[in-house]
Amino acid sequence: MVSVSVSAEKIEVAPRGIGLPGQLPVNLNQNRNAPISQANPDDPAVVDLRISNMVRSAAPLVLEGPVDQTYPMSPSSPASFTAGLKTGIYRLSSPASTGTALLVVGPSRISSAGDVLTP
Repeated sequence: MVSVSVSAEKIEVAPRGIGLPGQLPVNLNQNRNAPISQANPDDPAVVDLRISNMVRSAAPLVLEGPVDQTYPMSPSSPASFTAGLKTGIYRLSSPASTGTALLVVGPSRISSAGDVLTP
């Protein structure tokens, strides 16, 4: 999940990067003999965006990068979107803000959400 906060002066993104090399999944001791899930790194990463619009006007959030997308934002309201983003650097901007932010997306990885953990 990526949190995006849009105000009149700036746009903040947390975390600033997802799926980056060096961020290996934790291999739990009980799963030590199980292979680490692999994904096709060319597939888009599924990213959940949680947007907080702190501006009192309706304006879109614009993602520019390997995939260009625009998301509508209601005045002073939260919004949620799911996007398939290819590996690369994205610039986030909005006509309602003078600031911009960068989001770095690494290669796609398979989620461990479906793994069964035993006590």
